Amino acid sequence: MPSILYLCEYGSVNGGENSLLTLLPYVKAAGFDVSVASPETGLLAERLAEIGIRHIPFSCWKDCGERFSLDENRSRLGSLLQAHAPDILHSNSLSMSRLSGPVLRELNDGSESQMTGIGHLRDIIKLNRQVITDLNEQTQLIAVSQATLDFHVAQGLDAKKCVVLHNGVDQTKFFPALQDSANSKASLHQELQLAPEKQLIGWVGQLGARKGLDVLVEAAKIVVPKFPQAHFIVCGTRHSVKDEAIAYVNDAYEEIKESGLSDSFSFLEHRPDIDQLMRQWCMLVHTAKQEPLGRVLLEAAASGLPVVATQVGGTAEIFPNEEAILVEPHQPAQTAESILQLLRSDELRHSYSEKVLARSHYFAIDSIAESFVSLYQTAVKE
Repeated sequence: MPSILYLCEYGSVNGGENSLLTLLPYVKAAGFDVSVASPETGLLAERLAEIGIRHIPFSCWKDCGERFSLDENRSRLGSLLQAHAPDILHSNSLSMSRLSGPVLRELNDGSESQMTGIGHLRDIIKLNRQVITDLNEQTQLIAVSQATLDFHVAQGLDAKKCVVLHNGVDQTKFFPALQDSANSKASLHQELQLAPEKQLIGWVGQLGARKGLDVLVEAAKIVVPKFPQAHFIVCGTRHSVKDEAIAYVNDAYEEIKESGLSDSFSFLEHRPDIDQLMRQWCMLVHTAKQEPLGRVLLEAAASGLPVVATQVGGTAEIFPNEEAILVEPHQPAQTAESILQLLRSDELRHSYSEKVLARSHYFAIDSIAESFVSLYQTAVKE
């Protein structure tokens, strides 16, 4: 039985980890021995246990919270790979792909058994020459969107090693709000003690500049005076501990307060029941300033939830034929007008609901998983 070891940097569960967790049962069912190396504790370890996937403790961080040096982490990863000797090492992020590339080259040099390295590129960020060189040590590189691939190839990534594989969504978990019961729809209103006439507008993402929380706040300042029933649900947490990240989020909170919008916002932090929340929203607003391939957009589409999103990164690959309302980034007025259009028309919301749901079938996990399994099978045969 061929073996695959997935390498994850963090023990939390965000977009990249959720995409991996959705994929793993299909890879295991295809006959692969699957394990995941990640920090010993955290939500990821818990979720792996729930789906019966072997977890191997590995962390890039010291107990004090300080990160090991790059050389130290490569040495520790080398020892891990020698101990477990997987046929395939799938590094689940750009950072881990950069870390593992030179380790794989060193282990494979002079060895009869060659370990296949697969790096997963889930970010659109500027990289220096050394990082590109390290990534090119991988046998294969997966980009989550064509936009992601094009961006990195322009920086010097080896195009011959690259393939685009989109993320997949479990459509048995995310299903249209139209199929949900009225009682279930009322639960979030009750939890937040909101009047039943309030229209819930969802926003999901890490609280940081890249996701455009400030744009959402500015758009809300336009929407609420014109449509007082609008209520914004923000699901996400701030992970960065940098001073500028803390200041960015605090500034957004302060702007909401000073604008008299405190009663029009609810901050729910991380929610494991995002599928249930989506079935109670009238739309999803995604104000990201850059987005390789927003998983929350795939989940919203599978939920039949109308979407207003910025036209950045891979978003146009998710909605290529006007299945969603796409606006320019950094444009709160344009975002607000699109939100108001949907709020004011049940017919328009229903139309977009049908279109995103039809489009979502392209990202169904069973078909996406077939592409991953095919790639793995080819890798172990070569």
